[in-house]
Amino acid sequence: MQSLIVSKYKFSDLISQAFNNIHSDILKMFKGVLEEMLLRVRDEIIGGKRYRRGFSYKRWGYTIRKWVQTPIGILSGVKVPRVRSYAREISLFMDRYIHRSTEIEEILLEGYLWGISSRRLRIWSRRIFGDVLSHSSICKIKDKVRGLVRDMRESVIGDDIRVIVIDGIFGRYRKRGRGVVLVALGIDVNGRCNLLDWLGCDSENTLNWSRLFRRLIYRGLKKPELIVSDGGTGITEAISRVWKIPPRHQICLWHLQNDMIKNLKRKDLFHKRHIIRDYWEIFDGLNETEARERLRKFYNKWEKLEEKALKVLKRNEPKIFLFYKYPISFRHRLKTTNLAEGFFRHLRTFLRRFPGWINENHINLLLGIYLLGINTFKHNLNNIYSSEMPKSILNINFNRIY
Repeated sequence: MQSLIVSKYKFSDLISQAFNNIHSDILKMFKGVLEEMLLRVRDEIIGGKRYRRGFSYKRWGYTIRKWVQTPIGILSGVKVPRVRSYAREISLFMDRYIHRSTEIEEILLEGYLWGISSRRLRIWSRRIFGDVLSHSSICKIKDKVRGLVRDMRESVIGDDIRVIVIDGIFGRYRKRGRGVVLVALGIDVNGRCNLLDWLGCDSENTLNWSRLFRRLIYRGLKKPELIVSDGGTGITEAISRVWKIPPRHQICLWHLQNDMIKNLKRKDLFHKRHIIRDYWEIFDGLNETEARERLRKFYNKWEKLEEKALKVLKRNEPKIFLFYKYPISFRHRLKTTNLAEGFFRHLRTFLRRFPGWINENHINLLLGIYLLGINTFKHNLNNIYSSEMPKSILNINFNRIY
């Protein structure tokens, strides 16, 4: 039998060697193309060919950019043209002090989003981009995030927001115990979802929900037609406290189902599945009239067997059919707070790697980094990571808040 011959070479090693052999040539070509584009920008600003007279802007030699970090490596000694007028130098670019491309900042934010520490980011940057990324550079990126968060939380909310979906995600503060982030999502006239604002606090009480509502009103939110939330008493009292004439309040049907299940006499799985199936069939009606007729049949079937559970449903009956007043195209988003839960699903994974929140400013930074990372994924849907993102995340408009 012929023996099996095993090669001592690895194809991956050959790929690395081939890239290393041409890497310097690629950087030289990249540098040449970049310097040629810089000359074109200079000529466009001046508005005339060389040695022509009568223009207010003049060529003024070059300045040498010691290094410029790009996704394929560092360019050194880049010649940047200078332009002057009669009195002062004219800058070619608005961001004249930038030494890194925006792609690198996006990659670093993605890395931070997925849990890479600052120390590992420095090591990773040196291996991929050929440069040691200092801790101060990462801090500058964080400061940029803080600035974006500040700008978006001070922006004006448009008049087209019709419905607000609110909910809270629980976590914990360092040395303080349990905490929660209250989040408000808006649905506009076209049925599109928009992240409006959030608030880090200690609990879902009336005071904290009132703070969030007043922040939205201060930023220009008109009184919404409908608020979708769970059945918490803090939310109900906050709505009545903030608005003299409260907007309509749709209770989350999923939370209502759980409240009913807690009050069942029989706890076996088969009985639970049976009543849950009948419960959701109520809301499959094409209109409110049909849904109320199904509700009447539901009462007739289960009232004697599960009187205590049905009291929960009867108590919230005025708040369960309000979603029928909206177009069927986005009616499903108003039945429950699943819109907010979808936003929370991936956010919980992101926040879980932190040992806890320090304060509200720390929450703002984390949420800002998270949203920037999600926007990067949304703008690059062909990226390998996009398949890992929940569809509910990709359907929310995060650009609205920027």
